[in-house]
Parts: sequence; structure tokens; C-alpha cells
Amino acid sequence: MENKMEIWQKEYESKINKFEKFEKLLKILMETLLKRDGVSAQVSSRTKSASSFKEKIAQKISDGKSYDNPLNEITDIVGIRVITYYLNDVDKISDIIKREFEIDEKNSLDKSAILGIDQFGYKSVHFIISLSPLRSDLPEWTEFNDFKAEIQVRTILQHAWAEIDHEIRYKKEESIPVEIKRRLYRLMALFELADEEFQQLKYDTEALKGKYLRDITWGNFKSKLNALSLSAYFSFTKQDEKWMKISNKIIQEILDSYHTDKHITVLFEIQKQFYNYTSIADLEKLLSRLEVQNLEEFDNILKNADQWGQDALKQTYHSFLDNLIDLTQDGSYEYYFNAYLNISILVCHANADLIRENPSILDGIDYLWVVKEAWSIQ
Repeated sequence: MENKMEIWQKEYESKINKFEKFEKLLKILMETLLKRDGVSAQVSSRTKSASSFKEKIAQKISDGKSYDNPLNEITDIVGIRVITYYLNDVDKISDIIKREFEIDEKNSLDKSAILGIDQFGYKSVHFIISLSPLRSDLPEWTEFNDFKAEIQVRTILQHAWAEIDHEIRYKKEESIPVEIKRRLYRLMALFELADEEFQQLKYDTEALKGKYLRDITWGNFKSKLNALSLSAYFSFTKQDEKWMKISNKIIQEILDSYHTDKHITVLFEIQKQFYNYTSIADLEKLLSRLEVQNLEEFDNILKNADQWGQDALKQTYHSFLDNLIDLTQDGSYEYYFNAYLNISILVCHANADLIRENPSILDGIDYLWVVKEAWSIQ
């Protein structure tokens, strides 16, 4: 047996680079598939080291398993882990995996399905996958036709519990002292309850945003300002997209007008970042400091900006690009600002006197240093 172990390990070492290549391609593919379907999740990956490969064989043999060729029989040499925030996203991701890959049903496992109704514990969905016939015909995937990988899908709380459980659990449940076992079960139940509450919180958040959207649709702009009401407002009015297009046109005109001896290439673009409330939260913070009370007051600012908004944006972005070219030597520079920056700039110009009297209004709000630069505020 020792002889076989050495042969298997050497064979694995000779092929580990190929497994690592498969891992990288698989991780990129998984990230692409999630992005395409609009599912927010973190994707990590790993390929077993040669020592881990050997340890796994030794462990399985000690448990009574026999191998003919472990390179073909061990199904988790390459592992992908997908961690998401909400329980229903686990189902969405599982559906993506089932749609895009061939599933080894016999070796795949839904940990939650094997727990009794009176049991708590580690939950995660483990898929053993191989390439679908359609994908395996593509040139970049052909060499991996006979490869398998494990994809684990879990929520962030399930992942937290798995990490804690790995550290504190006993090897066998029957060896856990009763007083410790009771506390473990209580903790497991709390983690499971928290997962369900986060999911309900998401549903409630979406329902509240839906209410704001219905109110706006019927012409009621009296809602108080918060990240959700602002998000609903932009969904209906498309003001963020309108000013994003205007800004990108202005920026391009400014760049086209430059004549300099420096060899500087600038790619500067305003983009809309989906699934990210940070910039909307910054806008809310600015509006709160300026004591803008509700969506109606905010909407009036943007309606008035139709008269002076383009000049305000031109002044701000001209200042930014002038400083960039003055301060830098030859080179290429890329800048991508969130679409809500434009809205913040317009709000600032509508309240210019108040902000000049109290510049700290802009403190700690992303991107608004461009306004300070344009207005020469220290």
C-alpha cells in the first residue's frame, strides 16, 4: 500500500498545475454566472495540495475505503465555495449550478435535508459537478472533460457556524459532555433563526421599497428621505441615469478640448453601480445635513437643475481634470465615479452658500472632494 501511495502522490504532483488551471477557470465561470443572474455572493476556490491529497487517501483507507485510481475517484480535488447573504439565494445559486453543470447526484449532498426536524447543525449544499456537454466542447474547456469539482453553497451565517464548529466540535457527537451539548444546540438554533430573520428582513425591505415606489408612481413625493425611498425615486424617475449620460458627454467634450505636450491618456467615466447602496447612503447623508426633508424637496432641486446643472457639472469636472493634468507626468489614468456623484454635485450647487459657510457638511462623504477642489475649499 505504501508503494501505491507514493505512485499516486507523484502522479498527482505531475498533474497539479492542470487542476489549478481548472480551478481558476471554474472560479471565473462561477463569478460570471452569478453576475449574469444578478446574485450577490463571494466566490473562493482551492486545489488540494499534494500533502492534503495524500492525507485524504490515508484517511479514507483507514475508514475502510479502497481506491483503484484516486485521481479519478476523489471528487473534491478542486473546490469552489460560494457564500451568499440570504437563504433564498442558496436556492438561486443551486439552480444556476444545476442548469450549467452535470451533477453527480450520488455524491452531492444537501446537509439541511439530512437533519431531523428536531435537530440543528451544519447546513450547506455540496454539489459534485463536471462540465456539461455543451461547455466541454469549447476549446478552453476541452482538456478538462473528465475533471470533477465540488461546489459548496452556503449563507454567510452557515459559513460562520461551520468555521466555529470546525474549531470546537468533538470528533463524535456521543463524546460531547451533556452540559456542552446543550449549549451547542442552543447556539446552532440561534444561527439558524438569525438566517431566517435576515431573509425576512430582506423581504420586508423589498416590500417597503415597493410601497415607496407605488407612492411615487401615484404622484406622492412626501416620503421621508432614506436609502430605500431614494432608490425607489431613482427607479421611477431615472434621474441618476439622465445625469450620468449628461456628465459623460461633458467629460468627453472636456477631454477632447485639451491640448498638452504631456503624453497623458485619461479614461474618465460615470457609471451606475448596481447592488450597492453605499453611494445612495452618502447622498442621503448629504441631504440630511442640508436639512432636505423629503422626496418632494429633493425632486424640486433636480427639476431646477435643468436650468444650471450642466454648467455646475462642467465646472466640477473641468477642475478635476485640470488638476490631474497639472499634477501628473506622462501616463494613463482611469477613473470611474458612481452615478450618484452627479446628483450630489447638483445638490451641493443648489446649496452653495450654506456649504461655503460650513464646509464640514461635505466631510466623510465619498467623491465630494471633487466639489471642494472645484470650489477651492480646504
